[in-house]
Amino acid sequence: MQKFALLIAFMFVFYPLVHGQDTKSDAEQSKRSTVLNFEVIKTQVLMPYCGSCHIEMDESEYSMETYESLLEGGESEEPGIIPGDLENSPVWTRIDEGDMPPDNLPAPPEDKLELLKRWIEAGAPK
Repeated sequence: MQKFALLIAFMFVFYPLVHGQDTKSDAEQSKRSTVLNFEVIKTQVLMPYCGSCHIEMDESEYSMETYESLLEGGESEEPGIIPGDLENSPVWTRIDEGDMPPDNLPAPPEDKLELLKRWIEAGAPK
């Protein structure tokens, strides 16, 4: 009987400690495990929140259609994204400061902003 009690104690108390049970929620783990590349950013952030002007190109000279065009910039010839440099990436700063998208268009929600932020900080992998 004593061996059985020790086994039960091990299973419920020590097993999670020994096997490094992660205390993060499933949502947090899922968010962090998302593979970040240009295609993910384009489909989840750029197309829905920037695409009406910067992908369809009806109103803007700056295209976010391709990875290359996103990095090249528009009329200013200033790169839109500086891989690894969040604070100096114009796309990020314009969104973060509320300059983009225009007031008549929906802004990206926090989870999409977090994706964009993580992608730029990770070096904006293609």
